[in-house]
Amino acid sequence: MSAADPGQLPNMPTDTSPDYKPPVVVPVPENDPLITRDHRKSIGDVRELPTVDAPVSKRTAAAGPTTTAGLPTPRMSADEQNDKERQKAAAAALRKASYDSNTNKLPTTVRGPSGEFFHGEAVRQILHPAAPSTTSLHHQFKNPQDLIIVPTCFVFIFVNPNSGPRQGASLLDLDIYGFRLRSQPEVQVMIVNLMDVDDRNKGLRYFQAMQETDRIDIQRLHVWSAGGDGTFMWVLEELMGIKADLHDPRLSFSTIPFGTGNDLSQVMGWGRSIVGDPAGDHMHRLDKIIQSRLNGQKARLDIWEIEVETNEGGFVQKAAKPKSPSAHKQTHLLRKMSNYSSLGVQGFVGVGFEPKRHHSRMMNVLEYARQSTLLVLRGIPHVNTYAENLEWKGQQIVTNDRLAKMTRPESNRDVKAKEKGKTRKHRQRQAVEVVVQNIPGMWGRHVDMWGEARMAPSVVLQPEGPTDCKNWTPNMANDGKLEVFAISSAFSYLRKQLGKWGRKTLSRIGQFPDELRINLIHGAETALMVDGEFYKLSNCKSITWKLLIQVTVMGPDMEHSRMVRDSKEFFDAQKAAASPGAGASRVAADSSAGAVPVTTDLGLGDNGISQAKKNEAEISVTSL
Repeated sequence: MSAADPGQLPNMPTDTSPDYKPPVVVPVPENDPLITRDHRKSIGDVRELPTVDAPVSKRTAAAGPTTTAGLPTPRMSADEQNDKERQKAAAAALRKASYDSNTNKLPTTVRGPSGEFFHGEAVRQILHPAAPSTTSLHHQFKNPQDLIIVPTCFVFIFVNPNSGPRQGASLLDLDIYGFRLRSQPEVQVMIVNLMDVDDRNKGLRYFQAMQETDRIDIQRLHVWSAGGDGTFMWVLEELMGIKADLHDPRLSFSTIPFGTGNDLSQVMGWGRSIVGDPAGDHMHRLDKIIQSRLNGQKARLDIWEIEVETNEGGFVQKAAKPKSPSAHKQTHLLRKMSNYSSLGVQGFVGVGFEPKRHHSRMMNVLEYARQSTLLVLRGIPHVNTYAENLEWKGQQIVTNDRLAKMTRPESNRDVKAKEKGKTRKHRQRQAVEVVVQNIPGMWGRHVDMWGEARMAPSVVLQPEGPTDCKNWTPNMANDGKLEVFAISSAFSYLRKQLGKWGRKTLSRIGQFPDELRINLIHGAETALMVDGEFYKLSNCKSITWKLLIQVTVMGPDMEHSRMVRDSKEFFDAQKAAASPGAGASRVAADSSAGAVPVTTDLGLGDNGISQAKKNEAEISVTSL
């Protein structure tokens, strides 16, 4: 390479060569979020590149002298000198290929001489430290441009710094927005502050640009919520707000548990909490967190929509600190649910707990226990004082009278008494809570209430369809069904909280696909809990659950992730049911049952990468 022409690359066709292809500049809209982003540092030894808006002449002048403070530059070996020359040649070639003589600036997107695209972050991070620093690579590539690594996997970590003990704040204190992994330089990681409106909107626009672009081959898109269960749903609702394609086969969700209960994270397999600083020394711990989720396996998760309608003069109010903007009253509530919701005890406790929430996980546990004790001492309101009935597809399933006379499920002693021709009498109880569950885990301790209790008939007087225990299946997060049961008394609630011995019996109501509705008594007051967030309900009309969508999530493996294991078992069963010979029985069942769309191919590879991006089909699921 001659000194007179720094842009000329060795072993590349020149403008006089018959193989030469002139560069093509691709115009980019002024409002492209990639244009305004500063150059960010990666985890490793990053070489700063000039910003994309600076004139070329200033970029060259900004290179600076070869000596510092009058001291000569340390002598380099021949291989190191070749490394440096090759890096300079690659950068000079890119500048020459993309220079715009009309504006005297570098455009955001260019197409190189070989037809490849470079744009946005690729232009600014073109000399990633993991790519050209090894001399052995020079024997594998003829052209320095072959060493350029363009991201093919984008990870967006949306951090809620206020969740739980505020561990997420340590990630934001790193003062890093985007970086690459040294071990996987094709992975671009973005850290976004959910509480900062500007930063959140920039992160959402960046995600939208990456999902919609066809300039680079993006193979994977990861969106992770760093917070509690409510943070996961917050991120999902923000993506729905920008009309993101949640069916994109490249898209996967995951969590980093910074909240208090973290039920969703536990069912996914990522544990209840992360002890200590999530970044760790030199960001090594954060690197491990990222690697574990990138190398996980896929599962499916049902997302439900909850709608609360009010009567005239009624309202819904989210429980929060008194001066919090989210504590305002509203006449209509529409939100998403991934975990479970409850009407009654947990809602009443949470409404008292949230205004006194602490920044310590242990203090929050103690405060929650205190509020629970106060509620018991004051007296727990019974469900029949605020719930009129429970409906499924317009059919009344449980009446107000039945909620007031909840009989305990049949126990082993009852069975033995029947065998002897005797009947044991039970005191009828008034239900204190109705639980509507999606995932097999609750109360922050991975408690599978539906699965741990022994099988017994429904508390419904004349069970049929979804209330008939013969049609029930294990609780799964991807089966398109909600498990509904009641807590029959305050004593039963405490027993179930204290240990497994209190969970052997359960007042199951049924397992409902598609849609469920609870009608409320006019003028009554109650409290609702949805995925760890609490609402005060005053003079409300009804609460409705509807199946909205199914998304792809990541878990560690089948051994450590209940969700991954259940997803594989569920889809294996569906494939077997769809095989020849099983169709006749399924058609008969589908005539009386609902059907929900599911993905038959999870694409479970060794690292969770989809094996077929668009291999999706609509199949009927036997719901009852």
